[in-house]
Amino acid sequence: MDRKELRKVLENSKCTIIDLRDSNSFNGWKLNGELLEGHIKGALNISANWIDKESLLIEDENTVILCYSKDEELIKGFEMFKEVKKLDYFDMRELTLDDKDLVEYYKNYNLLVPPEFIIENKDLKIFHVGFGSEESTSRKGHIKNSVYIDTDELEPPPLWRIANKEILEEVSKKYGLHCKDKVVISAWDQMAAFRVALIFEYMGIENVMVLNGGLEYFEKMGYPLSKEKNISIEEYLKTEDYELKEEKNNLDFGVQIPNKKEIIITTEEVKENLEKEEFTLVDNRTFEEFTGEISGYSYHDKAARIPKAKFGYAGFFGANSLDYYRNIDGTMKAKEDIEHLWREIDLSKKLVFMCGSGWRASEVYFYAKVLGYENIGVYSDGWIGWSSDERNPIEKG
Repeated sequence: MDRKELRKVLENSKCTIIDLRDSNSFNGWKLNGELLEGHIKGALNISANWIDKESLLIEDENTVILCYSKDEELIKGFEMFKEVKKLDYFDMRELTLDDKDLVEYYKNYNLLVPPEFIIENKDLKIFHVGFGSEESTSRKGHIKNSVYIDTDELEPPPLWRIANKEILEEVSKKYGLHCKDKVVISAWDQMAAFRVALIFEYMGIENVMVLNGGLEYFEKMGYPLSKEKNISIEEYLKTEDYELKEEKNNLDFGVQIPNKKEIIITTEEVKENLEKEEFTLVDNRTFEEFTGEISGYSYHDKAARIPKAKFGYAGFFGANSLDYYRNIDGTMKAKEDIEHLWREIDLSKKLVFMCGSGWRASEVYFYAKVLGYENIGVYSDGWIGWSSDERNPIEKG
């Protein structure tokens, strides 16, 4: 159908809109010749990148419209939906400026970047994040000219909590960080990427972005990865891929560290606000952790939850999973899916995300930020920090 037919169907008929494009296009990126950002209002994102028979739950007697921007997406869509009685399709590249009322996009979609953005922009400072030595983390590959950073540098052992002001200042000097840098975080373990993104934002970097779907998605989409040793920060600052602005002194971060303290909620602040009507603590652990059946961590045996916390979902099992928030290809799920997880939470209140140690909560926080939520934060010490003090109340069941 053409754009006029689409408008007529949307205005006069009941239909199901299936957007076959990837998560990045659905969120707002214009990657394949689209003139408008985002997706048709009310559309479901079932991407041709990961669609399969097992993922289809479409039982609709009404018209199903497949939205696409590449021929291979439409071909896959027809294959998967061939049993639908009323099936039509629409090329998102046909939308014009007169069709803005038909589409919507996520307010901060640009914080979650596609591979194309990294390839096309040469003024980015790209970090490859891992937990442990560079050799053990980089053997599968990394983006060319990315600089390796170990999460231990920002969360020193043995407690693995966000480092103090002095340590963070040393990190900023070591890596030539400045508050005006355009930073992209990449990782094989996506939680590690979002954790570093949160800490960089806390430090004061204004433009921190994360690779949607991580390096696994980057590779799956056919983009090359280097298996050579990560470039050092000294070498990186000399490459053509990173030009120092004259007004920027990389020995000076530009603002006081930390500059955005308000996004990290302390234990004392949690205690002070738990009983307040406008405050909600969202527990992003597995249900077994939330009910106190397990602790979720081999190095921490206390199992329960913080009173008044609301269950916010995480993964199917274990402290390293976040399946409920990710598509099959590892990219962020659509707003409708994420907000369904929060259906029993009053989203008009301040939302403070927590998990066991802050990693899962950091990713959920970032997704909430992409979706446009502003009154949000992370209780970074999480369940482990809370339960390490026996004076703090807990509950099970």
